[in-house]
Amino acid sequence: MNFLNSAFLAGLAAAVVPLLIHLLNRRRVRKVDFSSIMFLRDLRKSRMRRLELRRWLLLTIRTLMIAFAVLAFARPALRGDSLAGLGSRARTTAVIGVDLSASMALETANGTAQERGRRRLRDIGTLFGDGDELIALPFSGETRPVPETPTAAIAPLFDRLAGMETRYSATDATGALNSAATVLAAAHNLNREFYLITDDRRENFTRSTIDSVAGTVKGMKVYLVDVSEKQDVFDLGVTGVSLTDRLLEPKSPFNVTATIKNNADRPIDKVLASLFIDGRRVAQIESSLGPLGTATVNLPGSVDEPGSHTGFVEITPDDNPRDNRRYFALTIPDQIRVLLASDSPSGRRATALAMAPEVGGNNRVRIDEIDSPDLVRQNLFDYDAVLITDWQKPDRLAMEQIIRYVRAGGGVLIAPSFDADTTAWNTLIATPQFGLRLGPPPLEPSPDRFFVWEKIDWNHPIWSVYRDVPAEKIPEIQWFSIFRTEGTLTGASLVDFSGGRPALSESRLDAGKLIVSWSPINTPYTDLPLRSLFVPFVNRTVEYLAADLSERRGDFAVGERAVREPARGLGPDATVEVVRPDGSLARPGLETSGSRTRVTYDGTDEPGVYQITAGGKAVDAFSVNVDPTEMDPTPIDRDEVSRLWPGVNVINVGAGESVKDIVEKTRYGTEIGPFFLWAVVVLFFLEMLVARTRRRDLVATDDGSDAVPVAEGAHFHPAE
Repeated sequence: MNFLNSAFLAGLAAAVVPLLIHLLNRRRVRKVDFSSIMFLRDLRKSRMRRLELRRWLLLTIRTLMIAFAVLAFARPALRGDSLAGLGSRARTTAVIGVDLSASMALETANGTAQERGRRRLRDIGTLFGDGDELIALPFSGETRPVPETPTAAIAPLFDRLAGMETRYSATDATGALNSAATVLAAAHNLNREFYLITDDRRENFTRSTIDSVAGTVKGMKVYLVDVSEKQDVFDLGVTGVSLTDRLLEPKSPFNVTATIKNNADRPIDKVLASLFIDGRRVAQIESSLGPLGTATVNLPGSVDEPGSHTGFVEITPDDNPRDNRRYFALTIPDQIRVLLASDSPSGRRATALAMAPEVGGNNRVRIDEIDSPDLVRQNLFDYDAVLITDWQKPDRLAMEQIIRYVRAGGGVLIAPSFDADTTAWNTLIATPQFGLRLGPPPLEPSPDRFFVWEKIDWNHPIWSVYRDVPAEKIPEIQWFSIFRTEGTLTGASLVDFSGGRPALSESRLDAGKLIVSWSPINTPYTDLPLRSLFVPFVNRTVEYLAADLSERRGDFAVGERAVREPARGLGPDATVEVVRPDGSLARPGLETSGSRTRVTYDGTDEPGVYQITAGGKAVDAFSVNVDPTEMDPTPIDRDEVSRLWPGVNVINVGAGESVKDIVEKTRYGTEIGPFFLWAVVVLFFLEMLVARTRRRDLVATDDGSDAVPVAEGAHFHPAE
């Protein structure tokens, strides 16, 4: 038994009132003298017993009247419908949660999981009637009740749920529970039920944590309706796509690496993976996968022109097409804007010529030259890369601006001058960014002593183009004067001098890149500018610094907020729009900080490539894909559900079990408050009858009848 209005149970304390009145109103014992009581003694005993019985009967009736009245207002109810004749049917507030995530599209011999869920919906719909309130909760990436308040229109609600299609987003069953608990916590009906129709994948229950409300909603029952099927399926998915860290250039080949997952517990052979770029198939390859195994395939590709490009990797059709494609976007800028700074023009002349050999010509790199003291007055965010050569004394304000620029996705190369201020370098660059310390200034350069580049990271994008070149064909670079470094390098070493000292190091700060040469890169301190390697080294470094590799690695899941900071093209008055994969337009959110504009978009409800335009011109692109963990077939154990949802009354409904039978056994089906009200009425009339009989006996005694003693509890004594 349970009580809908349990607060009224405090009124049971009033049941002691009749007892108190009875005790306070008892007559005092009086002494009555009679001439003779010999003939009355036997009559006294029988009449006193009758009066005593009536008195306790009245006390009991009045106590029960108060107790039954209180219980009636507390609205008690019994489980099941076996005693339905005693009272009215207990009303129910229910939340119907239907999983619409991508995994529900998996098809077996009995249809998709969603179709099995629709059949369950029809069974659940028969459990409700007049006075019940329902709320629909279709959930996947977002759990928003439809409608947002309970409704008594049961049939339209179930029709609407049955007509919904699966989405591409991932399941969050715990988030759905939290939403349902918030609704049911405000419900006034006795039965509070949450029907959770989903498959039994473990990831469904672990994406979020249960909140404080869900475990404390009184009387809430969660019916976990499993629609999964343990059958042999053919289920594959592309779980990842990445581009190798090679610089992307027009007509230059690159590799796309795709990861394919087998979600079936049997091996699958001859899985065909195809690479499409700008809508055209450019490569394909076959692979085989073991039970629940993965395979990595490399697909070669290239583009002919600079600009934004889209692509995807697609695999053989299977029983769930939702994750058979994985999209990516890449951008090759048609022009790179570079800020070149040094303490004097002579310190940057060779570097400028390496980037733009044709003065006023159609160079891919556009250079703005300044002296290093002017860095604090320059807006670095106007450039794709910043090169600072021959820097004698780094400025604190300039360095703070550089770090902000790098963290926002920019790329910077810094090299010291021969007479560099090592204290400033150590305080602002070497120690905080790389964990190193520069020693005293180097000796004057001499051709009789030199260091060479001994160890080069040929896998780095700057050097990877030379990875297959024979060592004897790569010129030896000599350094006649270098700074000695102390400490342990915390960044990546791109080049080491002979002796193991770092020569060129990189630090990744958030989305950007900071590269430092630990010695001057100008003559006469090195012969690098005189070597054939200098021009490709400078240009590949610039291209690497300007390339936002995070764009190629970045991948938003369906339903996830996309946040982008386009490097260029967002003027203050430009109309910024997002072009969705279906070609429709949407307005994103804009957040401006200084000269940078952050674009946010929450409408990532389908996979594909989304383009950001400003004034009708494409300035950025990003890809959205199905969360690969959504398809993980690992089932969840029911004991683990109890651990993840402490305090929640979870009732499992298996694939072969009847929802109706289980609910009727666990639901409070009969409200018996009216029974107690009728009992109060009966007791009221019974009390009137008993009290009237008792008063008649007392009146007869007061008239001198010999039927009853004069007073209750009197003691009789013969007359003296």
